[in-house]
Amino acid sequence: MRPVLRLPVLLVLLVVIVATSLRLAAQPPTPRLLPEGSAKLLVLPFGSTDVLLSRSGGRAAVAAVTFNQKRDVPERLVLVVDLVAPAIAWHRSLHSATCCAFPVLAATPEGDTIAVGGAEQTLLYTPDGKAAFAATLNDGRLHTALGISDDGRLIVVGEWEGRLAAFERGREAPLWAGEVGQDLMALAVSGNGQVVVAASREEVLLYRAPDGLLLSRRAYGPARIAAVAISRDGSRAGLLWKRRDGRMILEFIERGRSAWARELHAGTVPMLQMDALGRWLATGDLLGRQAALYSSR
Repeated sequence: MRPVLRLPVLLVLLVVIVATSLRLAAQPPTPRLLPEGSAKLLVLPFGSTDVLLSRSGGRAAVAAVTFNQKRDVPERLVLVVDLVAPAIAWHRSLHSATCCAFPVLAATPEGDTIAVGGAEQTLLYTPDGKAAFAATLNDGRLHTALGISDDGRLIVVGEWEGRLAAFERGREAPLWAGEVGQDLMALAVSGNGQVVVAASREEVLLYRAPDGLLLSRRAYGPARIAAVAISRDGSRAGLLWKRRDGRMILEFIERGRSAWARELHAGTVPMLQMDALGRWLATGDLLGRQAALYSSR
């Protein structure tokens, strides 16, 4: 699902995080939906959660990183909610290297393909919950960034250590792999599957997605953390990054060049979205300190 909605709180689907250890211990082993007035509450174990809503609004993909008390191990939980029924269509519990990480989740616009990272391989799931493909670099490192084309054929994974690789669905070997420098913070894939934008701590880079040709490379920062977004045709991109003094900087990139930049308020973890045509940028902060819409012009 090209993230048309990626929000801490959804109007239709509310993700409830249980805050006390007593409630956590009492959680059922599987997620569940509960009625709450005109809404439905999705009850999950304590942990960080990401939600993607499909373009049509009929399906939501949810990923959480939590701790399984019964097994005494951290785990990743991924599930799909049918918002028409409403009911949980399927869910999977996966191994996690840590319980203190953000979910790594991406999907096609209608949720026909859901990609889950956060481990040494990225798994692709079909709408009925079957694992259809596994992308791996066999280097023992975690996939901490992830992007997917609208048709679900191109998957790009990134590692914090700076390695970036593109896969074609159904093809075991990567199409290409490269190094972007230390601390790969974010990446995004254009909907048409032609361009990848990636941000390390000190550079933002654009690649031609099918073959990895470097289209542009520009220094910025150094950033403490960053987020990126890209238009469907790959001609426009956005970069939201946090300076060492805590203030956020928003940049609009057109055909590899910075068109403008704005200094924003101080924040914690940047959140950024761009519409398919690259006309608007939506900025946010993980702790809700700021949110705004910016025209690309």
